[in-house]
Amino acid sequence: MTKRRIAVLCLCFVMLPVITYAQQNSLAIGYGFGAFNDKTSPRLQSDDYYRYIHIVYGYERQMFSPHIQLLLEPYIDYVMKPHDGLDVGLGVSLKFYPFNEKRKGLFFVAGTGAAYTTIGFKEQGTHAPFILQGGFGYQWDRIFIENRFRHYSNAGLASPNHSINSNIFLIGTRF
Repeated sequence: MTKRRIAVLCLCFVMLPVITYAQQNSLAIGYGFGAFNDKTSPRLQSDDYYRYIHIVYGYERQMFSPHIQLLLEPYIDYVMKPHDGLDVGLGVSLKFYPFNEKRKGLFFVAGTGAAYTTIGFKEQGTHAPFILQGGFGYQWDRIFIENRFRHYSNAGLASPNHSINSNIFLIGTRF
């Protein structure tokens, strides 16, 4: 069994208990592309070199107040550039609805996570980057749109440690 399949199976197994914890589930698909990358990195001199399709399953649960949600997001990305490959990861975020406690309208997201990527980015020195991400979106009844900025870094655990940054546009549904 390849490392990629093992990573996907482990992520699925770990996330099964989360389904019972969730108050709200969501499914979203998005398009990600390189943005604001270090121009001295040989592989990412042009942000055009990093493109992917982002599929994420979200689990939301109220925390602290009706305006703040804990968001757990296992995801898989199909990377088209710089080479075909997969990213599998888990994000943990706080989602803030400043104007509506019924989880509608404008929202903000900020969080962290970890991933495994099959892409051998020379800028990372590892296949296991950490994630910092933040964004904003708008929630109608069941449909939402969102824009996120994602930062991949190995947190100084490997060399080199150039960041890989991207922007993701998402559309999804809650159920």
